[in-house]
Amino acid sequence: MGEYNWPEVQREMDLALRLNPTSPLVRMRYAWNWLMPQGRLEEAVAEVESALQLDPLSLIGHTWFVILLLLAHQHKRTLEAARRLLEIEPNAYWAHLCIGSTCRDQGEPE
Repeated sequence: MGEYNWPEVQREMDLALRLNPTSPLVRMRYAWNWLMPQGRLEEAVAEVESALQLDPLSLIGHTWFVILLLLAHQHKRTLEAARRLLEIEPNAYWAHLCIGSTCRDQGEPE
């Protein structure tokens, strides 16, 4: 697999945000494809949170929100967001995985 062309990714993400700043998909892709790989997890969380305000029932949005919160070590928010995701989709694998990982990280394996 080749190297990413990060300047090109940034240029494309900036263009997408300029063209359609209120698109939930653009905001989520910006979070996953640009902010997260750059280690800018807090900003990625905020972007996905903004996308969820625009599309509150987005299953993929809620899934990525939980994952990003877990990666950002925001334990309380991870558990809250995972439970919200399970209300939308009771079989959401990532919600269960993130709850388990968060509880393990907090020393609560049960």
